[in-house]
Amino acid sequence: MKISIDHVTNSSSESFGTVIVDSVAAIGLAVPFIAATMGAGEGGEDEEGDEYTYAPYESTDPEDPPGTIIQKNKNGTITKTLPDGTTGTKMPDGTVYVSSPDGSTAVIDPDGHQTVNMPDGTKIEHYTNGTAHAEYPDGSVRTEYTDGTIRTVDAEGEMVQVNPDGSFEVREPGQRITKVYDPDGKIVGATDDRESNIKIDGDDNISGTIVTADGESFEVSGNRDTGMVVKNDSGTRIEIDGEGKLKNAIVKDENGYLQINEDGSIKSEGRDPKTGVTFEFDFSPENGLKYKNSNGDFVDVDAQGKGEARIVNEDGELIIDRNGRVEAKDKDGNYERYEPNADGTGTWERGNADGTQIKGEIDAEGNATYTSSDGSKLVVKQDTLTVVDSTGKSTTYTKDQLQQMAAEQKMAVEQASNLEGGK
Repeated sequence: MKISIDHVTNSSSESFGTVIVDSVAAIGLAVPFIAATMGAGEGGEDEEGDEYTYAPYESTDPEDPPGTIIQKNKNGTITKTLPDGTTGTKMPDGTVYVSSPDGSTAVIDPDGHQTVNMPDGTKIEHYTNGTAHAEYPDGSVRTEYTDGTIRTVDAEGEMVQVNPDGSFEVREPGQRITKVYDPDGKIVGATDDRESNIKIDGDDNISGTIVTADGESFEVSGNRDTGMVVKNDSGTRIEIDGEGKLKNAIVKDENGYLQINEDGSIKSEGRDPKTGVTFEFDFSPENGLKYKNSNGDFVDVDAQGKGEARIVNEDGELIIDRNGRVEAKDKDGNYERYEPNADGTGTWERGNADGTQIKGEIDAEGNATYTSSDGSKLVVKQDTLTVVDSTGKSTTYTKDQLQQMAAEQKMAVEQASNLEGGK
């Protein structure tokens, strides 16, 4: 009987017999390793007669280290033990199990696939197609392919792939996009996990495809210095200048379109897919904003910010007229009104569903007096706040006093919170 063994040491790879197993050389690692295969040879019965089919004997193979022991067992396994204590056992199905005194182990499947487990938790796999893959205790991984490509992912999730031609690819942790660089470190393209693929040639011309999350595909063309165009078959077209700024865009789908122009104007028409309400929107820096929808809502504001609006929804109603008058009502019957005067003064009023009211008079300097329906008042000036109760009693606070009161109130709240948390 004769057994062929491959042994990879920490310093070199030595081949013993006909089977060459190099599970770690491709990824730059060295692991004590042994693989055993069945061969023809001699043996003898042991003294017990029932523990072994053949007694263990020292290998006479000149390629084996002196003192290598070979043993054929009754269960059909063959074990080879090297002088350093490394053992390899081949099972009847062809699987080989290897263990080393340093704690490393290996399994070689009948098809040649190899798995090595190191004492520090590193796991190395060598596939039958020649690919080698290592997983490290910190979560990082390294894969080498037969064409020379090397891909690493560090513990934080950054992926770096070095290609045989010297180009490399980088994907930052948590990102979908992989940037592609030439051997000199110049970006020449990008890909993502949605089959997007952008290429940049030597003249900085850009071409390729971008695929969105919902599977829609966009064609990209242009130049890195002068700008690019992104468009699709639905009529969407986006133009970006060489500095990455938006020049013109029109975005279309089955519900309408949005158009943004280089002069800052915006126009849109369409329908809300949830409510079915149709709308028109038109804005320009020169003419202001105009909006209307099929519910009767509208906004018409000129470039100086003057105009009128009426917005009605399930929560209430907002009306603004061209004189600056504002009225808002909610669904519960509460309201607020503000009406400016030509001299810079104005009046403000709040009404509640329970019939109570607060009315305010605002002078040209911004000072305000608010009077509630019970006769109490609040007089707000730039440096003072005066409170008048329903009996006519008046108290005035300065700005410093108000700040001190606010600080004391904050401290009291924090103390109460701490006491509550200590229960």
